Amino acid sequence: KPVKYYLERKLKSVEGERYYQERELLKTYLMLSDVEHLDIDWATGRFTALWAELQKSTSDVALVDLKKKMLPHVRYYLELIKPEGEDKPRATPVPANAKIVERTRKTLMEVPVSKRYYSLFVDSISHELYDPAQDRIRSNLQFPPVTLETIFTDRPEVLKWLSSKKHKADKKWYEVSGPYTDKGHFAVLANIKEAKEVLESERWVVPLTEEEKQPDRVAANIKRLADDYERRYIDSWEDFLLDVEVRTPVNLEEAIELYAVLQKPEWPYLRLLRRLEDHTQWKGDLKGLKNDKANSIINRRMNRYLSSKTRGLRFGLDITKIGDRASRVPNTFKKTVGFGVPQDGAKSPLNETPLAQYMDIIGRLREEMVQARETNPDASINVVARKLQTAVKETEALLQTRDDMAKRTLLPLLQNPLNVGGNIRLSSHNIGG
Repeated sequence: KPVKYYLERKLKSVEGERYYQERELLKTYLMLSDVEHLDIDWATGRFTALWAELQKSTSDVALVDLKKKMLPHVRYYLELIKPEGEDKPRATPVPANAKIVERTRKTLMEVPVSKRYYSLFVDSISHELYDPAQDRIRSNLQFPPVTLETIFTDRPEVLKWLSSKKHKADKKWYEVSGPYTDKGHFAVLANIKEAKEVLESERWVVPLTEEEKQPDRVAANIKRLADDYERRYIDSWEDFLLDVEVRTPVNLEEAIELYAVLQKPEWPYLRLLRRLEDHTQWKGDLKGLKNDKANSIINRRMNRYLSSKTRGLRFGLDITKIGDRASRVPNTFKKTVGFGVPQDGAKSPLNETPLAQYMDIIGRLREEMVQARETNPDASINVVARKLQTAVKETEALLQTRDDMAKRTLLPLLQNPLNVGGNIRLSSHNIGG
């Protein structure tokens, strides 16, 4: 009962602002009384986490150990009220507070449909945990976000020079949220494909509005959702690239160090472009996801919603499509990825890409700088200023045939390292028109 009362207090404050979390709160509460819809596997972890949270202030046991002790007791209780097979229940479920349920449902149904659907079918991906009884830490997230820090967790020397503008401003790394990653995209597509049936099957949590009862309106709303999701997907990765900032070297010594970091395999810029490729080009045929732990949980979750006839169809999805049309995401970033990664199955080696040519440019500059400092340890940037300016023009030429996305996102990364001392004239991103 303490968990029931806790949930009731939470439900009384529901305002619809955090739709998915508030809907899940109501769903959890209803499972205490609605035996027909009680999902023991789903509910055990959630009730364990809630019970442990309520007891942690009065317990001298570590929270993680407390949860381990509580979990079998929670499952035992749930199995008493909903036993397997033909066994009769050995416990009576606690009744729900009808007024609280009615008020909560009314509040959630009044949330604009676009916000409700986006929260339920897209934002929900960020909240999926491998073990609902445990904390929401990165290792427990089914679809963790991507940050510059996670990309270079094994290369601390890179993060000395490459930084996040957002992190510099508020000490928080810019995140590409789970729904906008490759695996998250697959999960969102599964949600979109089965959206109508999911809404129908979860009417016991939040009933359908009059608008949602009209088949054509649901389809139209889902199409808008898909279009909005695609736009946000593109924005997330564009903003991620624009958030990456290269620290400008103040003298030859720093430039020599920076160029060495940029040239060390795997080139940091190449790694960035490979991650961009992973999450925007979706070149795989999904076979790699079949044995993926996250995907098995997607299937398990979706199969709770769907009838037996439609279960196990996750791999009928075409990951390159959004709804019934080809997604714009791959083409939007194709030219950017292709700056460093051979495209279309090209067998050309990495050393023939524009990025490889850029590495040659900074490699030659570094040799000049090292020689200058060996001759005169106090050498200024003046000894290589003209060559740095030439390098600016050369990097501009490397981007000449790229599209606007590539120019805007890559030009600062390529030219800021050349602005040694802050006195080198750099190009505008609208090079080539």
